[in-house]
Amino acid sequence: MAFLVTLLLSCEMNIAAEPGIAREPHMEQEIAALKKQVQRQGVLLRWSLGGWALGASLLLMGSGKATEGQTSPQELKLRRLALVDAKGVERVVLEADRTEVRMDGQVIKTKTARHGLTIHKSNGDEVGGIGILDNGYTAMVLDGYSAHGVRERVGFRVSPDGSSSFYVNDAKGQARAFLEVDDKSNTRFKLQDDQEHPQVDVLVQPDGKVEWKGVSAQGKQVAPPPKGN
Repeated sequence: MAFLVTLLLSCEMNIAAEPGIAREPHMEQEIAALKKQVQRQGVLLRWSLGGWALGASLLLMGSGKATEGQTSPQELKLRRLALVDAKGVERVVLEADRTEVRMDGQVIKTKTARHGLTIHKSNGDEVGGIGILDNGYTAMVLDGYSAHGVRERVGFRVSPDGSSSFYVNDAKGQARAFLEVDDKSNTRFKLQDDQEHPQVDVLVQPDGKVEWKGVSAQGKQVAPPPKGN
């Protein structure tokens, strides 16, 4: 369009420079009108070209995203993934077919492979995890380190027979509190001494019947609380 304007002005100058040629007033008006029309068409053309360029850019961007989505992997398969701290120590490990446990600086072989996630101390020792064993058990365990060594302290377990349980152990690893729903849908709650002797033992059967046993500090049987309490 700029070329048309230049060509029009060139023609006008040539007419003016031609000797013996005088331009009529109506010719001046027609040339002026034509110049305005050409200028308006130039503005419209620039807007059209700009819009086309913008649309083409957006189209290319959209096409690039679609291509990226099509080429990105849909799944990632691996046997082991470890997150390490600033010193390179593994702190969180996601692993399949794991047959080793690191505790108190020692690596211990396990009889059954497990698959899941473990968390570790700053020295690499395991302090807990969640996973499934090849024998069908699913468990989540938190370990504790003390003068008595490393022991399981808190755990959840689901067994292949359909039972599930929750337990809390002391620093020696002795079970002190135990809650279970067995494979016959009985619910049992136990509180035990440091020798794992039940001091409170409550069993609730599926039909609602309750069996209650308690032992006092003197070792005597304690009568169950009256109903309604």
